[in-house]
Amino acid sequence: MTSETKYVPKEGEIVVVGSIPDCNFCMNGTPGPYDFATWMGPWANGCERHWIAYRVGLLGMGVGQLWITIDQVADSEPPTLEQTLAARVRAFDDAHGS
Repeated sequence: MTSETKYVPKEGEIVVVGSIPDCNFCMNGTPGPYDFATWMGPWANGCERHWIAYRVGLLGMGVGQLWITIDQVADSEPPTLEQTLAARVRAFDDAHGS
């Protein structure tokens, strides 16, 4: 996810917030816009790399949300989040032999 990427807010999946917290895994100031349940049990805020590695599902009630700031809200209809995330997960899995 880049700050230039625009999203359409969607209840339970893409939520507009005042600020993006740091990634709980990187612990170096990297933004962690994904608020998600991990396969280890607890919920976390994570960057895209750690969300892909530790998620229990995509996004939605009970599994996770993508937090965005107001400047990331799209003016028009971009590809759906599902399309974008599925492509990124496939690319990650392909690159890591999963």
